[in-house]
Amino acid sequence: MLMITIAMAGVAYMYISGIFTAKTGTLVEIDTTATSCTGTTITVYVRNTGTIAFNKNLISLSGTSSSGGTLTGGTCTAGTLNAGAGSVACGVSLTAATLGNNRIVVSGPSNTATGSVYCSG
Repeated sequence: MLMITIAMAGVAYMYISGIFTAKTGTLVEIDTTATSCTGTTITVYVRNTGTIAFNKNLISLSGTSSSGGTLTGGTCTAGTLNAGAGSVACGVSLTAATLGNNRIVVSGPSNTATGSVYCSG
């Protein structure tokens, strides 16, 4: 009985101190409605769905074209990505997109998000 009480107190302490909730503090998401394709260039819009603001240069872009090639991107430009704010342009575009659905991968400080963008002729 004593061990159960100690374990419950430990779980309560970790929750109160934010250990469980810290992982959701900085979540990046792709805004597929704002993300667009022009020719072979994809302009990616991202948003922070977490609870803590962070710098956009902690986000990197990559992906796969509809033909199976690699989409090249890099790290987003500097600037604050506020928690719960609207979507903002990454500032670095993905290149080498081809006609059809291109898969986008956005890696943030604590998660990776994927999406697709359709490029037409």
